[in-house]
Amino acid sequence: MTGVSIRENVTPYLRVVGDRLRDLAPVLAPLVDELHDYFGEQFATAGAAGGSPWAPLALATVLGKADPRPLINRGTLERSLVERGATPFSYVDLGPSHVAVGTTDPKALYVNAKRDIVGDPGERRVERWADALADKLLEG
Repeated sequence: MTGVSIRENVTPYLRVVGDRLRDLAPVLAPLVDELHDYFGEQFATAGAAGGSPWAPLALATVLGKADPRPLINRGTLERSLVERGATPFSYVDLGPSHVAVGTTDPKALYVNAKRDIVGDPGERRVERWADALADKLLEG
């Protein structure tokens, strides 16, 4: 009887993955652009990208604004969420175990109470993000 034996030492590979797990910032960094893109879709579709279109504005509100679209007057809130560093309110926090993208625009809390700025990115999009992160974590 002939036997076949395959041996592979995965220890070095596990060390690399373990090192990446200690500081996930390089793995999470591409998610910053993905989140900015998602916020861009939210504004471009008036919330529909997140599953729930924002309610139309009252006529009196539209007449008093520079831009008739919901959540956009001068575009500061939108730019703070869509373009990294575009306004003083743009917010990105990338650390060894987390990533946060958002805005410190004071209008955001008031506006989000009336219209869900973030929405729900949906299972397919979140799975795509998770797959990309796993690929980055496990890349050779």
